Amino acid sequence: AFGCGVIGTWAFKITGERQSAQYRKRYLQAILRQDVGWHDVRATMGLSATFAQQTLLVQGGIGSKISEGLRFLGQAIFGYLIALYYNAPLAVLMFCFAPITFSSSAMLVTVTEKTARMVQRAFSAAGSVCTEVLASVRTV
Repeated sequence: AFGCGVIGTWAFKITGERQSAQYRKRYLQAILRQDVGWHDVRATMGLSATFAQQTLLVQGGIGSKISEGLRFLGQAIFGYLIALYYNAPLAVLMFCFAPITFSSSAMLVTVTEKTARMVQRAFSAAGSVCTEVLASVRTV
C-alpha cells in the first residue's frame, strides 16, 4: 500500500508540473500575440506575479492535492464499510457525527479560499511595484 501511495503521488506531481509548464507556455504565447494597445490599457506589471502564483496553485492542486483527496476519500469510504461490518452501532454513531465534520471542513475551505485571494491580491500588487522598480533601474 505504501508503494502504491508513493507511486500515485509521484505520478500526480509529474502531471501537475507538466500541466503548469503548459499553462506558462500558452500564457506567454497569448501575451506575445497581443497588440501594443492592449498593454497600454491594462496594468501588465502585475500579470507576471499573478500568473506565477496561479500556476503554482495549479501545480500544487493537480500534484499532491488530488492524490491526497482520492486517498483520503478511499480511506473514509472503506473505514465506514469496515466499521459497518465489524461494529454496526459504532458505524451509526460515526454517521451521526459526519455532518459536523463535513460542515467544519467546508468552513475551513471557505476561510482558506478567502485568505488565498487576499494573499494573491497582495502579491500581485507587490509584483507590479517590483517589476516597475526593476524596469526603471538604469545602469551607468
